[in-house]
Amino acid sequence: MKDTESITSINDGGSRVFFKRPLSVVFICIYSSAFAIALVIIAFTAIDFMDFIYGFSIIFAIFCAPLFILFLILLFLNIKKHRRRTKGFGIGAAACLVAAVLVLISGSLIKDQTLRAYENFENKKYEIAIKYYDYVIDKDYEAKVIEAAKVNKDKALEEIKKAQNFKSTGDIFFKYGLYSRAESEYKKAYDTYPYLKGIKEYMEKALAMKEKYGENTGEMDYVLFKDNIKFLAVAGFPGNWGKVKTSNPLLAEFRDIKLEEGSFFEGGSEMRASGTLAGSSEIVNCLDSTEGLFVFISAYLVDADGNIKWSKDGYLKGDSPFIKSGDTKQLSLVSHISAPLEKGDSFFIAAYIKRDLIVITNPSDPECPDADKNIFAVYYKGL
Repeated sequence: MKDTESITSINDGGSRVFFKRPLSVVFICIYSSAFAIALVIIAFTAIDFMDFIYGFSIIFAIFCAPLFILFLILLFLNIKKHRRRTKGFGIGAAACLVAAVLVLISGSLIKDQTLRAYENFENKKYEIAIKYYDYVIDKDYEAKVIEAAKVNKDKALEEIKKAQNFKSTGDIFFKYGLYSRAESEYKKAYDTYPYLKGIKEYMEKALAMKEKYGENTGEMDYVLFKDNIKFLAVAGFPGNWGKVKTSNPLLAEFRDIKLEEGSFFEGGSEMRASGTLAGSSEIVNCLDSTEGLFVFISAYLVDADGNIKWSKDGYLKGDSPFIKSGDTKQLSLVSHISAPLEKGDSFFIAAYIKRDLIVITNPSDPECPDADKNIFAVYYKGL
């Protein structure tokens, strides 16, 4: 017997045959479609695979238990009338039964969300752990469980942020061609959070560049400070100095500063400021690059009313502009003076590093050396 019922109609002397599906078949199609849609929703909203299995178990219990009963009813109703349908409904009922057993077995292996959050945290899968912690916080768990979830969520966020900071520092080193340091920072990021997006590729790229260009990474062209030195914004210097910060602690000291009037180079009224600059032991503790501090010097003289009478920029004497711990180097600055030296004048001199020579690893830090003049030694003398 056929699985469809035929309806014959006569229209304009001819006949047409229509086939009508049984109601049971239509119902099964709709029910199965609803089940498939539910599975798709679970697939897109699940936190991970285990969460998908958990959601699948619930959906299966909601859909397949009634479906199993329905298959049995349809099986007995059609057992004598429709052999093909009977076979199909029997297969469907058996499939539901087998699936139910499998889901029960897999469901027994699924752990509570709190345990899954803990396991993901221990495996450094922090983003997945955070989603589970959010689930625990939003559900009606015990107060102490929710509080623990909040604490662990904050810890996971801190680890992710720490890894992101290591990566950002690595990016800065990579930009300056310091590939060894970049690789080291990327490795720290990977060790902190191995699932940070793209971190393996960044490590491989830094390693490839280091192998290509060797260990000569050009560190002598830049100055790198450690985290224990701070640069604080200060005011009161001439406007053409731009943004000014001074280091804490100071890293060098001006000594034996002398001011002399006369005609030295260009003729006419000139002033010479001379003396020495001594590198302190703090350079070793605060500097993370090997060449020392690249020294720029700026000095000026103002009268009692604050008017600039003399100013000069320059470098240290000698064949190297760098100064290291224990070094003492001479300086001499000569320039035209607009009026003779007199009582009430004030003299200022500063040694500093320009912004474009410093590798800044944390630009968001308000105490980083991002000024136009980052002063590490300053001297004042009143006449």
